[in-house]
Amino acid sequence: MVAIMNFSIHISSKMIIAVATLSLLVPLAAFAPVSATGGSFQLKFGLAGIWTGTIPGELQNAVIQPNNSVSMTMVLDDQIQTSVGPIRVTINGILNGVKSGSALSGTIQGMVGKVSAMGLSGDFAGQGQWNGSLNGSHGTGTITGTLTFTNSPVPQIPTNQPYPISGTWDSDFSIAVPEFGSTLPTYMILFAVTTFLIIYMNGQQRSKNKHRAQSPSSEFRE
Repeated sequence: MVAIMNFSIHISSKMIIAVATLSLLVPLAAFAPVSATGGSFQLKFGLAGIWTGTIPGELQNAVIQPNNSVSMTMVLDDQIQTSVGPIRVTINGILNGVKSGSALSGTIQGMVGKVSAMGLSGDFAGQGQWNGSLNGSHGTGTITGTLTFTNSPVPQIPTNQPYPISGTWDSDFSIAVPEFGSTLPTYMILFAVTTFLIIYMNGQQRSKNKHRAQSPSSEFRE
């Protein structure tokens, strides 16, 4: 009877360890972070005859989620040489879209910017579309849209007039791994770990019982 009680206590302690281990694995499997990557873009536009050219920017936090939604953050901060002198241009925006097979498409949202010249500055807002294709985790494509100034730093740049923009983009995406982003694979991992722990504990107990049976001093006590 004592041996049976000891065996039960031993198995119970093992199961407590197994449950505690699984309680740690659940949040790790369900909430594993997704590292984000990015790339660059080239934006071409003109400023009322004083400048026309291409200016580079960065794409950050390029992520494709398990539901095939896509997002990238665009950041541009550069200086251009124009006929009225140097002008600093800054742009920020978000490229949101979807993945369909290897095709990518979406819109540019929250795009705002500023131009600064001769101690003065002007603000503008933008909108547009983007599309492209995906090869593995690498994507390339094009950008089209318009910029509209709400105020201008120089008379040559009129306000409330849309300026067409176009460009290209190139980025590496971080693709969320389904094994840690969906329910079924998570349960499969937990089931496999639980099965391994049970088999291991049973094997350990059988080994100890065999050792006791072979030992001369292993006798049942009343």
